[in-house]
Amino acid sequence: MKKTIYSLRGAALLAMVAAMPVVTACSDDDGEGGGAGEAARLTVVVAEGDGTSPLDEGLRLGMFMTGGDGASVVSAVMTAGAGGQLAVADAITAAMQDGMTLAAFTPADLWTAANYGQAVQFSVQTDQSAEAAYSASDLMMSPLTPVSGGKAALVMEHKMAKVSVHVTDVTGLYDLAQASMDMPSRLTTVDADLVQGTVTTVEGVTADITCHSPGNSPYRASGQAVVAPGPVAAGAVLTSLAVDGQTFTYTLPEGAEWQGGKEYVYSMRLTSEGLVTYDSYVTDWKDNGEDLSGDAEKQ
Repeated sequence: MKKTIYSLRGAALLAMVAAMPVVTACSDDDGEGGGAGEAARLTVVVAEGDGTSPLDEGLRLGMFMTGGDGASVVSAVMTAGAGGQLAVADAITAAMQDGMTLAAFTPADLWTAANYGQAVQFSVQTDQSAEAAYSASDLMMSPLTPVSGGKAALVMEHKMAKVSVHVTDVTGLYDLAQASMDMPSRLTTVDADLVQGTVTTVEGVTADITCHSPGNSPYRASGQAVVAPGPVAAGAVLTSLAVDGQTFTYTLPEGAEWQGGKEYVYSMRLTSEGLVTYDSYVTDWKDNGEDLSGDAEKQ
């Protein structure tokens, strides 16, 4: 059956902004009257840790709504405001009826009206030192969510893996505030299927990733990178730390299988013998904001 696709973009979407109802990313209250009632009809949050978090301010996400027969598709691109609030296109909320399904995703331009229903290829940024590039590497998708009782609650899930490395200098010889971290030869690319809600890592596509490190101090440095899920071999270099004209590396003693939606945390000391790990663990992906210190030691 041929699909009819409506895309809310450009001038047409801009002209609707003034009339758009505001939808909160986390409210479940029905509210009373226009805006509050519309806000309760559609919610969008992100699965993190043991619960959910509101959308980050400034996050752009795409959304598709399909009819019960799958024959028509409405699309829109939205930006989260303060507190995760979204200005939602009238075409989405006005057309919501039981039996329809919705899906949200970011980056917002990954799927368009032209390729909805197709698997698309996504790659993380190789230089994630800037916040924008680090955030753009975070592929998120919600499952297809049915409209029930005129409402839909979408929960977007992180589909890539996050790796965090915390280093404490115990020698007193280095200024880690000036340090930079790389994660060499990491998997970068997946085939993503919004309809199925799955990602499949493309084997053999690797790159050196420059880590995001916004909060280093003279004695402690932390770096994070978003990478494609997949195996990491024993003996592979986990991280390379460059500081004061020297480079230190740490290799994994055992292999691992990094999974989407998980955070892999490694805590190390910079000693006279180089980088020595003292703790590592796996947890659900959590947004640490600018605080990447984790359980790193403090002087």
